[in-house]
Amino acid sequence: MKTDLDRFLDQVARFQRRRTGGSSPTALLKDTCTVLHHFFDQARKDAAEGHARMQVAAPPTGSGKSTATLVYAAHLWRTRRQRTVILVPTIRMADAMYREARLLFDDPGEYADTINVFTTAHRTDISPRTRQAACEDHGLLRDNPAITLSQLPDWPILIVTQNFWMDKHGHMATEGRSLIVLDEWTGKVETHLVRLGELDSLRDWYDRKTPAIAPEGSKISRDRTSRDLQDIAIALRTAYSGMKESGKAGRYLPLTTDKVEAVARVADRWRNERESLAALADPTGYCGAEPLREWLDRLFGFIAALDKGQVFKVRHHQDVGYGSAFMGYSVKYEIQPGIVLLDATGRLDGVSQIVNWRDDSCTEVPVVDYGDLQPFIVDKPAALVTPKPRAASAIAENQGGCLEVWVDWVRWLIDGTLGDAERALVICPRKLLNHVPADLKAALGDRLSLTSWGHHVGSNEWKDVDVVYLLDEFHRPRDMHIAHVRGLQGDEESRRPTEENLQDAQSVLLKGDYEAYRDGQLLAAFVQGASRGRLRQVDEHGRCLPMLPPLEN
Repeated sequence: MKTDLDRFLDQVARFQRRRTGGSSPTALLKDTCTVLHHFFDQARKDAAEGHARMQVAAPPTGSGKSTATLVYAAHLWRTRRQRTVILVPTIRMADAMYREARLLFDDPGEYADTINVFTTAHRTDISPRTRQAACEDHGLLRDNPAITLSQLPDWPILIVTQNFWMDKHGHMATEGRSLIVLDEWTGKVETHLVRLGELDSLRDWYDRKTPAIAPEGSKISRDRTSRDLQDIAIALRTAYSGMKESGKAGRYLPLTTDKVEAVARVADRWRNERESLAALADPTGYCGAEPLREWLDRLFGFIAALDKGQVFKVRHHQDVGYGSAFMGYSVKYEIQPGIVLLDATGRLDGVSQIVNWRDDSCTEVPVVDYGDLQPFIVDKPAALVTPKPRAASAIAENQGGCLEVWVDWVRWLIDGTLGDAERALVICPRKLLNHVPADLKAALGDRLSLTSWGHHVGSNEWKDVDVVYLLDEFHRPRDMHIAHVRGLQGDEESRRPTEENLQDAQSVLLKGDYEAYRDGQLLAAFVQGASRGRLRQVDEHGRCLPMLPPLEN
């Protein structure tokens, strides 16, 4: 008698034959599906028992994680009538997975009734203009069944983006699901940097440019908003004065809600008034150099973080010279029962090094032979590393004339290593994307692909690339990095900064969790970058296809 695993593997074989035109699943795909069946079953038990943790399944790149997820979701619905939601990083990945799922169903009607995708480009309860713009931005054509926010719980298999999951309506996609699958997710913390001068500037802006009358039904008025901003600025100024006088003024200073009595009142008044605040002003206007809408979003996030005590003071912040700034941080998700994370780097990234809500002890995963991968390290020109390494922002701003040096180096590197018929992928900091030599892009045409650090994770878009160039490295500013470490902690109390838990961040060299998180994130980003290209193509013997080495010169 066949087991549930046997029936699942039969469905995988059938799906793979349809997908490839007759080829049977490789040993690696079978091993991956067997392992993931175990993870998914365990997550379903967690959901039934209310055990909140995140199972970490880390099969290697190109092993068939997405295939196994789609087949298992359909299998789970057909055999047990249990629902699954799949959370992916981008709209394009959501659309691609939805279209690939067609091969799971013989009957188009069953396909249309069982699975749907919900993104800005696919939902039908927003304006056609907004949806059309999203489709054009991502090169998509919306042809999925009509779906609205209120209908999300009705779909047996649902594909949504991770940003929606972390939004205020995200619970509508996950509640009542037996299985929640996170595809390539490292843990997101929103940061909100605010300077005291900005609060004063915004208050002055409201005093001069907004009407005194509030929108109908709103608790927000010009005068009330001005007083609120003044209260917050005064509270922040006075909250640290005692610390400075007592000699405890380190580089990072904690802030707790009991020191800022005005915050709770302001946060309560502002909680549901985002649109009212924006309506008081021209939504296309600017506060300083920043669009007003963006500044208000940042301010709302900061006030909410301040209300929870998730703020610390940054002395001598890099963006304000020798002044001070305040870093607020927040998370918009909770670790729910029934979550499985599918991430090839999930066991080595920085999050797994510092949190206790991830569990990677469930079972071993298949192994791929990367013996044919030939990495090469190329030194940068001296002008980019002396007297100290140049940050991407400094290069983009052409400080010391280093932009031309960087452009010439990239041209020399690719010209000297890329063969006549080979395809290349360049991964570099976002600020330098537009500075890749124009003549090089024109000469290589569609043989050259460009993306920035962070935007390449999990994508199969470049699996035919012969050579991958990793320029510079994934970078997160130090203050934001510290906010991430605090925000990723498992409960509200441990997320709040204290003198004790900020101690390892005070010295020039990070220590403890801050060092472990930084090194893990750097390693994961490097491995994810190196895992693009033909390395994602694995043969029947479990070996990745060889990536062509640079030429001798």
